[in-house]
Amino acid sequence: MAVKVIAIFGVAKKAFLIFGFSIVLAKGKFVFFYLILLFSLIFRSGFSQSIQFTRSGDRTFLIENLIGQKKDLPRDSVRLVTYLQPLTQYLSTTEDREVEAVYYILLASGYANILDRINNTSDHNYQKAIDIVHPASALKAWMLVEYGFYLYDFRNISKAQNVYLNAIEIIKSLSPEKIIMPDQTYKKLGYFFGTIGDYEEAITYLEHAIRYAPQKSNLRAEILDNTGIYYLAKKDTSRAMEHFREAEMLAHEIGDFVRKGKTLGNQALVLRDRGQINEAIAFLKQDIVYSERYRADRNTMYASILLAELYVRNSNIKEAKLSLERAERYASSKVYLKKSEKEIVKLRLEIAIREGDISGELLARRRLDGLSNTLQNWDGESVLQQIRISSDRNKFNQELVRSIEQYHHEQLSKRVFIIICLILVVVIFLSTYIYKRKLSIKERNYDAMVADLQREKTAMDQKIVQASETLLTYKGYLLGKNQQIDRLTTEIDQIRISSSSFLEEKNGRLQALLDSHLMTEENWGNFKRTYQVDNPIFYDRLLTDFPEITESNLRYILLAKLDLSNKEISNLLGITSEAIKKSRQRLKKKLGLIRYQELSNLIMSKALVDS
Repeated sequence: MAVKVIAIFGVAKKAFLIFGFSIVLAKGKFVFFYLILLFSLIFRSGFSQSIQFTRSGDRTFLIENLIGQKKDLPRDSVRLVTYLQPLTQYLSTTEDREVEAVYYILLASGYANILDRINNTSDHNYQKAIDIVHPASALKAWMLVEYGFYLYDFRNISKAQNVYLNAIEIIKSLSPEKIIMPDQTYKKLGYFFGTIGDYEEAITYLEHAIRYAPQKSNLRAEILDNTGIYYLAKKDTSRAMEHFREAEMLAHEIGDFVRKGKTLGNQALVLRDRGQINEAIAFLKQDIVYSERYRADRNTMYASILLAELYVRNSNIKEAKLSLERAERYASSKVYLKKSEKEIVKLRLEIAIREGDISGELLARRRLDGLSNTLQNWDGESVLQQIRISSDRNKFNQELVRSIEQYHHEQLSKRVFIIICLILVVVIFLSTYIYKRKLSIKERNYDAMVADLQREKTAMDQKIVQASETLLTYKGYLLGKNQQIDRLTTEIDQIRISSSSFLEEKNGRLQALLDSHLMTEENWGNFKRTYQVDNPIFYDRLLTDFPEITESNLRYILLAKLDLSNKEISNLLGITSEAIKKSRQRLKKKLGLIRYQELSNLIMSKALVDS
């Protein structure tokens, strides 16, 4: 309704002036005056800057685009109405709650800029905006943060706390990508927690803000600078200085010299704490030069107070007084800067004591008492301490409320919960019983299989011991081993892809049994002796005609002489068939083609000597 009234009022005002001009023109009086007035009105209405409002496109983009233009709000009430006129015209014909809420926020922020203090118009419009939107929406969270920052910026910290806590509750329920302007939102939350002394929370929020801030932007430089301030408050001067310098370089690169001055002033704080007073003074002077050049009055005040403090330390009272005068000009003009005014008066008191100025000391003490009383309920350390305690208590209460709600929910569903628990207990018991039973069966089957294979191996080993050691008995023995090796290899492959794989991984008994079938040095020695006895002609000729043959070559030659295949030989020696082929190729290269053919003919001439 208020939006429609403003739009109608604007149209009526134009009509009235045009009508008045027509009457005067008809009478022929003051024509020139009304021409100037009329053209001034037309010029301001038609050509003055106004908010850019596009109705088409993505809804989120539309809202964020409107919000992003908050920085361009005029500092004049008439121009502010004109600037927002595209929105008033749109809302006079359309029911759009979200755009209407943004309009009220912009109007509230505009009046806060114009009046430069907390005021009823801004409060009223902020509250209207917050009441319009959905209680758990991302837009509601952003509006609460905006309202909280307005209260925070003008030092009504107590009221800002409740607003911020409500905003945080909504933000926690949102996924990060849904948060509106996350860099600004997290930044403002960080500043609030830093002000009340919760530096860990402040740094956490500011680090979130840095992730979303554009790389080469004033905002990123600002966030880096303020993160450094909170590290300094935690006595982490190294990380503080690291952030200050990074912010300074970025500010210089993008031409934000006000921010550059602030980073120099903050570096002066580190230098002061390190006892480098003269270096700190030099940095603060540079800060003030930048702040005065670009009319950053509040920063000029802060830097001047700190500079005065350092001059007092150096007993340079004349310069300290000049710095305090510069700071006081701004501090005394703003009702919300009582805390800074108190710092100025404290320094004046210290100077008066040093100079023995009884009258000055008395005036300073009286003013200090008055400011302390004012700050007791506004922006003093005791208030911030109470807010810190209140903030912690609110966090605890929120957790307590959540716990109570959860408890009531559990009570309401207690019977179902108990039944489900009983069912789960039964299912778990049965599952455990069945699992253990299956496990026991698998273990028994595994043990039985290993035992069976072990018995076969033992029987085979005993048979060769008891039998006469001839090549024929050895051949049967080796072929039996091959069968055992093939079976064990198959069993191991199958068990590895089965649910019983853990048994072999844990015990490794099948693999150990497989390894025991390989031809050991002892087995090889026995086999070679049998060959020397049972087929001495072949053995002696082999060594005499082919002295290049190594012990490794000899193994597969003698086994091949028994008509064992490459696969059977590789099983017994525990190597691959490919390794045997390569060994033969190396021997062929060593002997040459003719002598290697002679060796092959010798091996193939007779499989076994008749016995």
